Amino acid sequence: MPGTILGIGETNPKQGTVQYDSRRIDGVPFAIPAGAGVTSAPVGSIVTLQEASGKQLIVLGAKPLTIGSTTYAIIGLGFLEAATQVNTNVNQTPGTFVADDIVAMVSSIAVVASCPAEAAPAAPGVGVGNYITDKGTLTITVGANIAFPGVCFYGTPGQQNTGQLKAGYVFARLGKVITGAI
Repeated sequence: MPGTILGIGETNPKQGTVQYDSRRIDGVPFAIPAGAGVTSAPVGSIVTLQEASGKQLIVLGAKPLTIGSTTYAIIGLGFLEAATQVNTNVNQTPGTFVADDIVAMVSSIAVVASCPAEAAPAAPGVGVGNYITDKGTLTITVGANIAFPGVCFYGTPGQQNTGQLKAGYVFARLGKVITGAI
């Protein structure tokens, strides 16, 4: 708002100090790094919110995105979700996202997500000590993967013991809110 004088604690684009709820970032373009080896990602995939020169993207996986000579900085980590704000020119497939789709990221320690997982023998273990692959899935394999800052499990308290998860998925919960490099 050009010409508007801001009060103490006020920033643009709205008055007041709280600008948005960082537990759910909505309406951001999606990017899939070339090294991911996939062209789409399902809801629940591990993603990062990244920024360079004021441009923000939700990026598959947990490694900084480089486009040309520009390397993006990671400013958050969470789970891929469908956006409530969508671009009407983009024909998104429900539950699956491709580059340039408008998406959301949920980043809260209070959320349990159904997250895609690698198949056995690389399937994530129960508890901590799992890793994020370049394609946004969880695995027990270290390799060049990034440590997942949370826990994985296969059942839900007080619920039935079977039939809770789609094949190839694991329940995952962040153990802490991540900002900056992972």
